[in-house]
Amino acid sequence: MTSRPSARTTSGRWARLTIYEPFIRHYNGSSWQALTIPGGTGSTSAWVSASAANNVWVGGLRNSSVATSVVYRWNGARWGKVPVPALTYLQGVVVLAPNNVWAFGTSGTVYDDVFHWNGTKWQGYLSNALNFVPQGISASAASNVWVSGYAYSGSRQVAAAYRWTGSAWHAVSMPHPVLSAGPAVAAVSPSNVWIGYWFGAQAILTASTWTNEHVPAFTGGFGGVVRIPGTTSFLLKAGVETGSSSTEKPTIFRFDL
Repeated sequence: MTSRPSARTTSGRWARLTIYEPFIRHYNGSSWQALTIPGGTGSTSAWVSASAANNVWVGGLRNSSVATSVVYRWNGARWGKVPVPALTYLQGVVVLAPNNVWAFGTSGTVYDDVFHWNGTKWQGYLSNALNFVPQGISASAASNVWVSGYAYSGSRQVAAAYRWTGSAWHAVSMPHPVLSAGPAVAAVSPSNVWIGYWFGAQAILTASTWTNEHVPAFTGGFGGVVRIPGTTSFLLKAGVETGSSSTEKPTIFRFDL
């Protein structure tokens, strides 16, 4: 995201004027190139997802008082704007094909939902799962899409997840830890799924059994786990405190199956 400062007021003093423009970088194998999206002025760039070199999606928020997403797609030759319903805020996105994109977020009066792009329009799912708050999304195939988050058991937040099998969403039986923040998910196959939590362990689905894989002991905080595409290796971002300093140093842990 870039911004342009400085605009003179009628009183002769300078005031800061921020004009948002989507801003991304592309790596061509040897160097990074800064890119802007034509016609994208007035929005930010917050996420990127792709299924191929000619199917790259970039999204962010329109510069307005209400959180509303703006989405662009690169088709290998040019950028095009993808329509998004009014008042829709897409937070997590996974791109499988030009006509197969999943996301979660909010829209209008629907607090939490999962959305699907079929090449023409967005369709909402899971809005009837009122107890579920999605916070992570991943897929290994069109018939294996996972959304993770949390639900409430009384006043407690507990881990929750749903899986799309190609025709419908199904609730997944989960471990029972109480969460202090929502989980992220990384799907390798229907029987190999990783879900990471802030409480200090990774829940792993192997075949039909969930187990815990604890991260190395360190002082600091960490985020979700992400699979390295095409492998069975995973990366975990963290902020590690070293020595007597309370400042967290950006760190990445790798786990290989």
